[in-house]
Amino acid sequence: MAERLTSRKNEKVARMRKLGTDAAFRRECGEFLCEGLHLLGEAVREHFSVTEVFFDGRDENAGREAAALGVPVTLVSPEIIAHCSTTVAPQGVLFSAKIPDLSRLPRGERFLILDSVADPGNVGTAIRSADAFGLDGVLLTGAVADPFSPKVVRASMGAVFRVPLFRFEKEKAAGVFSDLGVPVYSAILGGENLRTADLSRAAVVIGNEAAGVSPEIRAACRRGLMIPMAGRAESLNAGVAASIFAWEMSK
Repeated sequence: MAERLTSRKNEKVARMRKLGTDAAFRRECGEFLCEGLHLLGEAVREHFSVTEVFFDGRDENAGREAAALGVPVTLVSPEIIAHCSTTVAPQGVLFSAKIPDLSRLPRGERFLILDSVADPGNVGTAIRSADAFGLDGVLLTGAVADPFSPKVVRASMGAVFRVPLFRFEKEKAAGVFSDLGVPVYSAILGGENLRTADLSRAAVVIGNEAAGVSPEIRAACRRGLMIPMAGRAESLNAGVAASIFAWEMSK
C-alpha cells in the first residue's frame, strides 16, 4: 500500500464517492460501490472484477485480510472513507466492482420478477430471499430500484454477488416469459390462492409497492396469485411477499 490518499479532490476519491450517489454514473462506468470486508470477500469468491479498494488503516487484521484476497488496496484517511461512504458508521473498507452483464437470461426453473419495485430495501430483500431459497435468478423490469445501489447491495447481504440478475423492457415481457420456459404468475390482490398453483417450476412477478403489477406485465402472465392472510392487513410489504413466494417455490 504505497499510496495514502487524504484529499477529497483526488480523482479516485471523487470517483468512488460518485459511484455511491449517482445511478447514472454507475451505469456509465459499469461499476458500483460496496462497503465492508465481508462483501469484499464475497465479491472475490464470486469472481467479480474488483477495481478499487480503499482501506483506512485502523484495523490491521482487516488490512491483512483485504490484501490476502489478492486485490490492490489503497490506504486512505478515515475522513476519506467517511466522505465516500453512504452509511452513518463506515466500516473502514470501501471498494468498487464491475457490474455484471444483465442481458443474459438466467437458466433454471424458479425465478422472482420485480416489476417497478421502487424501494431499495425491498429489492435487496427479494434478491437475498432468492439466494436463501435457491432460486435461479431475479428478473428486473420497469422503474425498479437500481440493484447495484449501496442500499440494495447492503439489504441483499451480498446476494447480488450470487444471484443471476436480468433486466428487460416491459414490451418484451411476453417473449422473455416464453424463453423462461416456466409458468409465470403475478402476485395480485384478489388472485387465486397461491396454494392452488404448482410453484416448483415457476416465476412470480412482484409489483410496485403502490401500484402493484403493471397491466402489460399482468397480461403476459398465466394468472394472478395471492397470499392468503387471516388478519386485517390489506397487503404485504413487497420484500415480504417476494420472500413468501420464494419459500413456496423452494418447497
